[in-house]
Amino acid sequence: MSEPGASEIQQPRIPDFKLPPKGTRVSVRRSSGELENDWQVVGENPGNQRITVIKGNTDLSLTKELKREDFISQNPIPGILDAKSFKDLEKAIDRVSFVPGATREYSSPDLKFLIEQVRKGTISVNELTRAGGLRSKVWILMHPGES
Repeated sequence: MSEPGASEIQQPRIPDFKLPPKGTRVSVRRSSGELENDWQVVGENPGNQRITVIKGNTDLSLTKELKREDFISQNPIPGILDAKSFKDLEKAIDRVSFVPGATREYSSPDLKFLIEQVRKGTISVNELTRAGGLRSKVWILMHPGES
């Protein structure tokens, strides 16, 4: 298999994704860096695969378009936040083909390996991606009663 040429443009892969229904409350990172959870899904533009979200009512509202990967990284991966144990978390991770991180994408086996390393104390929980709520869920599972 040959390496892709420098002139070839590769589109980033997007994990298996189903847009939440219109009106679903979601989190959006503002330009200030603050993550706000009072935005609502409006829809997705199939042409550019951007997700439109709105904050506020129709008289006074903010509208924002997010790339799919940004939307995914700012909102929980189904099953992760509901996980009550590491076994539940593993099942949730198995349902996605990969999770986008800040510098790379993580396959399900990669994530399970990294989580095991965190549990053993080999690496810090801060080395896990925050995407989909994964880092915070691992911390919560490792520190029951402290959240």
